[in-house]
Amino acid sequence: MTTPSDHLVIAQIPKNSREVIVVRRTTFHGNAFVDLRIFVDVGDGTLRPSQKGVAIRPDLVDQVVAALLAAERGHLPAPPRDERVLQ
Repeated sequence: MTTPSDHLVIAQIPKNSREVIVVRRTTFHGNAFVDLRIFVDVGDGTLRPSQKGVAIRPDLVDQVVAALLAAERGHLPAPPRDERVLQ
């Protein structure tokens, strides 16, 4: 189980009037991750993490960022390295 001290918030990006994308460093079972998660306003101004998000190993962040930038620019993706990936 993680505790608030296991999280270092890097950025908070407003998604809409009720949701915020939070980028943070986390530790889970002794392993470090970069976590991108949707936080939702529960009605009283308090933000709570949702299940919508992804935790990425720090060594994969550069590849994920490169893929996101390619998607933003409309570049063709590299062929999948894993044939199980849906087209």
